[in-house]
Amino acid sequence: SIMSKKSLYQCNILLAIVAPLAVSSGILLEFLHGGAFSGISFNTWVYAHVLVSLICMVVIGIHLRLHWGKLSEWNKKLHTLRCK
Repeated sequence: SIMSKKSLYQCNILLAIVAPLAVSSGILLEFLHGGAFSGISFNTWVYAHVLVSLICMVVIGIHLRLHWGKLSEWNKKLHTLRCK
């Protein structure tokens, strides 16, 4: 339906914003080695990374739900993909 396509598009835009933030904050944490950056403590960067990553995981879940439907429907769709 048009509504689900619009919702999926909005979800994709949000995912395109949040996913790079999650990855880049993880890379930043690796380079910091427990030190502060830009006047912000390492612990604050860790909390920010965890928060952004959790948001990213929720958006991924929403994306999968919008794209594939309920979990009960996944078996049929996966079977269809395997048979192509």
